[in-house]
Order: sequence, then structure tokens, then C-alpha cells
Amino acid sequence: MDDQHGGGGGGGFSGGASFIWIVSCSLFLSIMVGGGCLLMYVIIPHEPGTMPWLAITGVALVCLPWMFWFFTFIYRVITRMRRNNSNSDGVVTIANVNRASSIGSIGGKNNTNAANTSTPTESKTYTAE
Repeated sequence: MDDQHGGGGGGGFSGGASFIWIVSCSLFLSIMVGGGCLLMYVIIPHEPGTMPWLAITGVALVCLPWMFWFFTFIYRVITRMRRNNSNSDGVVTIANVNRASSIGSIGGKNNTNAANTSTPTESKTYTAE
């Protein structure tokens, strides 16, 4: 038996990966069914105003993935704002990385100049007013 990959037999999907597949397939089905409703609303001959539910259902199902991603975006923004506010004591530290020191060699030649010998990271502290 191969216990390296956490057991569970076969596919190698964790619980999180299977949840992503379920959500993705649900959103795809929502678009397909909504598009089908809109297509039937356009193709099927009917009296004006007799089947408004078909158009409303189609638009709602097609818009569902957009609403999902919009609310996911809003959730991420709010949680990051809350995390930043809870950790904030008025001091923000920003680390600057000197890119010249991380390049090393350019064009196969070893660059040894003053920019290459500087410290790789510098830290600056700013105080919020």
C-alpha cells in the first residue's frame, strides 16, 4: 500500500479540491441551464407576456456565477481589511528587496559591481498619523 499520499484510494483529490470541482461544475451547469432557458424563450413561439418566468429564470441563472465571484471578491476585501485593522498598532513595516543583488549574472558573465554587493533586503518603518 502507498501511504505517502494520505491514503484514500485513487484520485488524489483532497477535500478542498473536490469542493472546488463541485462549485465549478455547479456554476457551469447554472450557465448552461440559464442559456437554455433564454434560448427556449427566444425560439418557442408564445404570446407576449405569457412566459416571463423563462426569461427571468434564464437571466438569473446566467448571472449567478457573476454574483458568486462578486461576493467572493467582497468577502476577500472585507476579511483583509479586518485582518489589517486587528493587527494595526500604527506601525507598518515594508521590506524592500534589492533586485540587482538577486540577479547574479547577466548574459553568462558574472557581474561584480557595486550594485551586486549591496544588502539583499532593507527594512523601513513608517508610522501612521
